[in-house]
Amino acid sequence: MAQFSVSDVAFTGFGIVRHKPVAVLIWVLVQLVIAFGFSVLLVTRFGPVFQQIATLTPAQQQDPAQAVAMLRLMAPLYGYGILFALIFYPILFATMNRAVLRPGDDAFGYIRVGPDEARQLGLILIYALLGLVTEIVLIFAGVLIGGGIGVALHQPALAGVIVAVIIVCAIASWSACWVMW
Repeated sequence: MAQFSVSDVAFTGFGIVRHKPVAVLIWVLVQLVIAFGFSVLLVTRFGPVFQQIATLTPAQQQDPAQAVAMLRLMAPLYGYGILFALIFYPILFATMNRAVLRPGDDAFGYIRVGPDEARQLGLILIYALLGLVTEIVLIFAGVLIGGGIGVALHQPALAGVIVAVIIVCAIASWSACWVMW
């Protein structure tokens, strides 16, 4: 059985930087070009929305109707962000995995678009689905537990809400860290 060394795992990235600096330079340049392109897209598409948000007065910021209107304007921005993440991160993660697992396959800095990237996308979607389901289950559990404690304390309105919020935040934070790990 092969030996597992935590320090080898921790310093693998430094080894790649030392042994394949051209690949790392390609990664940096590709990420800069993609980030610049995405930023230009956001500014050209959402510049007026950003300006409109920046000019809101504090009274307008507190207006629920204004908040809903801004959310409607910003919804496509979130869509672009999710689409960007679903395209970019599987390629990036598969590239880094390829650099570690197949060091001889280093053409164009290990960057490819193929089955490895599709599997990485599937893994990201599974993690997202697991996280969403976990959060929903924990929210319901926190509300039920908090509501029960609030009723037992004869302060269902105040104590129930406070306890539910504390329980949900604590469990959701722990579970999110565990699921993403």
